[in-house]
Amino acid sequence: MHDPIMEFTGPYASLFVDYVRYKRTLGYSIPKSYQSVLRDISRMLAGLPQSASVVDKQAAELIATRKDGESIPNQCKRIAIIRQFCVFLRSEGYNAYILPHNLVRDESNFIPRIISEQEMARAIKFADETMQDWVGLLMRLLWCLGLRMGEALKLDVSDVDLEAATILVKRAKGDRTRLCPMSRSLSWHVASYMEAHDLGCVDGSLPLIPSADGNSHRSHTTAAFKIKSAFAAAKITRPEGTTARPHDIRHSFAIHSLEKAIASGMDAFAALPLLASFMGHADIKSTEYYLRLTEERFQGMVDAQAQCSAIVFGDIS
Repeated sequence: MHDPIMEFTGPYASLFVDYVRYKRTLGYSIPKSYQSVLRDISRMLAGLPQSASVVDKQAAELIATRKDGESIPNQCKRIAIIRQFCVFLRSEGYNAYILPHNLVRDESNFIPRIISEQEMARAIKFADETMQDWVGLLMRLLWCLGLRMGEALKLDVSDVDLEAATILVKRAKGDRTRLCPMSRSLSWHVASYMEAHDLGCVDGSLPLIPSADGNSHRSHTTAAFKIKSAFAAAKITRPEGTTARPHDIRHSFAIHSLEKAIASGMDAFAALPLLASFMGHADIKSTEYYLRLTEERFQGMVDAQAQCSAIVFGDIS
C-alpha cells in the first residue's frame, strides 16, 4: 500500500501531485519522507516571484542551498529530488532549470562494518531459533544475493522461479531490473519457506515477505529492527561498540564476492563489471564505493606488491 499523497500548496501544487502519481506509475513508492521534501520545495517556490519557468535557475539554486545545521546527505537528497522534478516538468513541456550532477558531493568518512561468514552464520542461527522464519529468509537473501533491503522486501511470490533457481528484482534503484541466480542452498531454503506458507499455489502478486496482516510488504523499519537484534545477539558490532547496520551486509557481499573472484584467478578489473551488474549498479563507480580492503586482503596485496618490486627494482633495503 502506498502512503497517501500529501496536500501541496502554492501555484504549482497540482504539478507536484502529478509528479508523485507519475513516479508511482513507474513503480516507485514515493513515501512520506520523499513527499515531505517535495512539500518543502513547493512552499519555497510559492514564496518566490513567479517567472516564465516553473523552476528557473535562481529558484533551483536557492532550493539547493544548504540550510543552517543541515547535513550534506540531506542536502544531496533535496538536490536529487528537485532535479528529478524538473526533469519531469521538462518532459511535460514546462520550462524548468535542471541542476547539474555532482553539485554537492557527500564526502562521508563513514566506513562500513565488513561482516565475516562466521559472524553472519551466528546471526542467522539466532534468527532461525528465536524469530519468525521470514527474518532468516530475509537475511539469507541479503547475504547470498547482495540485495538492497528495499529490493528484498518488495519481492512478490511471482518473482521467485524455483525451477530456474532465480529471483527477479524489478524496477529497483535507477529503474533497473535484474535476474539474480540462487545457490543450491538458498534455493532450497526459499523453497522450504514457500512450502511452509503454502505460497506455491497463491496469487503471484502477493508479497514474499508479507506484513503482519498479510496484505502488504513487510516494513523496512520492522525488518531493520529484527536484523539489528540478531546482530546484537551475535555480537556483530562496530569499533565504537554500536551494532552493525543491515546495509553492512551488502557491503560485505561486495567484499567477499570480489575476494572469491580474485582467489579463483579472475582479474579484479574483469570481476568488477560482473559484480556491478549483479548488484544492480549502472557502472563500476557505484560498486567501487562498496569495496573496502579487509586486513587479510590488504596484507595479500602488500605481499604481492613486494614480490613485484623485488623483481623490478631488486633487493633494496
